[in-house]
Amino acid sequence: MPIEDGIGPEPKRQQSAFKLGLLFSLLLVAGLWVPCGLQAQQYLGTLSGSVMDATGAKVVGANVLATDVATKFLTRAVTNGAGEYTIPSLTPDTYTVTVTASGFRSESLTGVELTAATRASARFRRFACTCLR
Repeated sequence: MPIEDGIGPEPKRQQSAFKLGLLFSLLLVAGLWVPCGLQAQQYLGTLSGSVMDATGAKVVGANVLATDVATKFLTRAVTNGAGEYTIPSLTPDTYTVTVTASGFRSESLTGVELTAATRASARFRRFACTCLR
């Protein structure tokens, strides 16, 4: 009479079924979790733009401040080498966007509307120099 050691075909099938069930459960949880994260990102918007002086030259290193009109929450950015800036992950609302730079007067754009999952633009095209002429 053979002695069963628990390694026969039946326990191996049970282990395979358990592993398959575990894998399926993990994929199901991951599949439900990922769309939740994507939906949260779709609720936010992005504010971007460029800063140029009165001659049309890009202004590099300008400070850009987006102020949520309702909450007064401030978010900062700095223009890059192309005079452009991007402020991602902003709550949809109305913003005042202010730009400052050394040698220039501060300038603001009011009533910049940002809606969910969109990109609003605030461009400063004639940023005035305070240089003596």
